[in-house]
This record gives sequence, C-alpha cells and structure tokens, in this order.
Amino acid sequence: MSNIIPAGGGAMPKVHSSQYRAAWQKCRDLGKQLSKALAETGDNEFAFISPSTAEHPVCFGQIQSDTQMPLEYPLDQVERLASRLSFALDDWGNYTGWKGIAHVYPASSGRGVWFENALARSGDENTMQALGRLRLITDEAARLLQSYPELEIDRIVVNEHGIHTKLRVPGLEKAAEIDPLLGAIQAYFAGVKAMSDLPSGSVTAENEDALIEQTYGAPQRALLEWDRPAITKEAAIAALKFIGDERMIVDSLGEPLRLAVVRFLETL
Repeated sequence: MSNIIPAGGGAMPKVHSSQYRAAWQKCRDLGKQLSKALAETGDNEFAFISPSTAEHPVCFGQIQSDTQMPLEYPLDQVERLASRLSFALDDWGNYTGWKGIAHVYPASSGRGVWFENALARSGDENTMQALGRLRLITDEAARLLQSYPELEIDRIVVNEHGIHTKLRVPGLEKAAEIDPLLGAIQAYFAGVKAMSDLPSGSVTAENEDALIEQTYGAPQRALLEWDRPAITKEAAIAALKFIGDERMIVDSLGEPLRLAVVRFLETL
C-alpha cells in the first residue's frame, strides 16, 4: 500500500483558534500601514519587525540602490519553514492520530511534496539504510529514463529474480497488465494486511477512521461500487474466493462481486 496521503483524504490539519487568526490579521493590517508610512517618508529604507520579546524588536535599514539585500537569506527561510512544517505535522498527528513524515523536493525537480506514514518506518538501522540506498538507486534510474528517451525503455522491473527492462514497441497497443477487478481485490487484501500489521494499541476510536482510509478504505469503496464484469478467469475465481473469505469486513461487498462473476460467465 502506498503511504502517500491522497489529496482528498479525510486527514485535516488542526484548526487554529479565532484569537490566533485575529492576531495574524492584525499583523497583516499593521504591516500594510507601516509599508505605506515608509513610502510617505520618501526615504529608501526598510523595516524589520520581530516579536516584542526580542532585544531589538523594530529595526530600520537603508535599501542599497545597486542591490536589493534580502531580509531573510534562503537558508534561514528553509530552516524557518521546515521548523513550522515540523510543528504542523505534530498538530496534524494530534488531530487525526496519523503520524507522518514530509518529503519536500525543490520545485524545479517536479517531484513536489509528499507524505509518508511514519508507522511504516519500522525495522532496524540496517533495514532503513538498505531502503535509503534502494530509493537513491531507483531515483537515479527514473532520471536516466527521463533524460534518455531514445533508449525506448518503457519501464524497469526489479524483483528477486533480477532486473528486467521492458522495451517500448511503437505501434503496438499496450495491453492491460491486470484485470481491474483482480487489482482492486489485491489492493483490498493488501490494505487489510497493512491495517492488521499496525502495532498493538495504535488503533483508537479517534484515529480508526483515518487509519482505515490510509489502508483498505479506497479499494473497499471501489469494490462496493463495482458495476463491471470480470475480464479474466483469474479475476472471476478471485471474486468467488473473496465472497467466502473471512477478511471480507463488509457483507455488502458480496453482491457486486457476484454480479461481476455472473456477467463474466455470460460472455463465455
């Protein structure tokens, strides 16, 4: 199961109080007034405002005519924003019970920001180092495929049997790799396993809904709304086995699966 939180997920950041929002609105209003007052002086100066507890809460400086000195250097900005993100993750965790890790990449990389389930980061130090090395290798492989399209490699598959490259054949229609119904069933079982593998005591009444959404919630909804026939015999067999499986948490899953098998048989 992917540890990435979907954009439409149920987990939401902690809502700040009305006093907090009012304080920031006051900061914005006074900041605009100060900016206007600086312009009215006719001097080429800037203001630097810190909390009143600072040693020098209000400072003024001259803006150089040949260069614009930043009020905050890039490294300082990164450290400040990273610190705020760290505290925001705690707020998010306190509100939802979900513990996350944020991955932030340069905007120019096109990889954006994504979140990982911290509970999945179990294992000893050697395991984590191995996962880190594997991520570096796969990232480098992805960059090579993007940089050299002339290789005509559609994808690289790595498993216990070795490394396999799948070539892109022009003019050949790409076939479906897996029956969609079979894929949904497999995703559901993987999500149920991920839920059952969570540490004892980590599921509470407050965070259960969020954890279900992060594990088997999406594939379960997909199966409940399934209205298409199975395409392959393998998917039809998997659906029949699923109907009698003890891991079927919601009984109403049986009817759409039964109809998918019946519609498959009608095509034979």
